[in-house]
Amino acid sequence: FMLKKRFSRALLSAEVDAVKVPDADVGNSPTKIREILSRKRYDVMIIRTSAGTKAIKKALSLGFKTVVIGTFLNARAVAKYLANRASSVGILCAGYKGKYFAIEDFLAAGAIVGELFSLLGHLNPEDQALASHLAFKSAKDSLIDVILMGRSARRLAEIGEEYDIQESIRMNVSEVVPVAFKNEIRDASALI
Repeated sequence: FMLKKRFSRALLSAEVDAVKVPDADVGNSPTKIREILSRKRYDVMIIRTSAGTKAIKKALSLGFKTVVIGTFLNARAVAKYLANRASSVGILCAGYKGKYFAIEDFLAAGAIVGELFSLLGHLNPEDQALASHLAFKSAKDSLIDVILMGRSARRLAEIGEEYDIQESIRMNVSEVVPVAFKNEIRDASALI
C-alpha cells in the first residue's frame, strides 16, 4: 500500500482469499475493475493477489528470460507472442491460494497450448502440457459447467461473486500480453 502513495493516479487492486483487502480500491474482480476503469483513468495499477502475484515472483526467481501472463481472455495473443520469441515455453499455473491445483488454471494453460499447436502445427509438449490441452479440448464446449465444479468457483459463489467466472472465461477477447519484470508488468506492445 506504500507503493500507491508514490503515484498520484494509481488503482490498488488487492485481495486475500478472493475478498477485497481493506483500503484497496478494488479486489481482483475483473467486472469491478472494468467498471472502475470505465469511469476514471489511472496511470498505474498496483496488484496484490493470493496466488497470481506469488506465481509471477516464483517465475521471475527461477530466472526465466521472459514471463508473460496468460488466461482464456488472451490465450491466442500470448501464444502468438511466445511463438515468435521463444524456443522453449514453460507454463506455471498460479493455483488456488498459490498452493493447490485449480481446474481453471489447468484449462487456461490447455487453451494456450492449443493456440500454440494451431500456430506452430507441431509441438513436443511435456505430458502435463499435453494433458492440459486435451482437458481443455474436452471441456471447452461446457467450460463454465466444469469450472463451476472447482474449488475457486465455489469460493467465489460463497462470497457472492460468481458473476466473475463467466467474465473470466471468455476466449481470446484481448490482444494484451502482460510481460512481468522485477517490480512491474507492462503490455508487450509497449515494449517494442
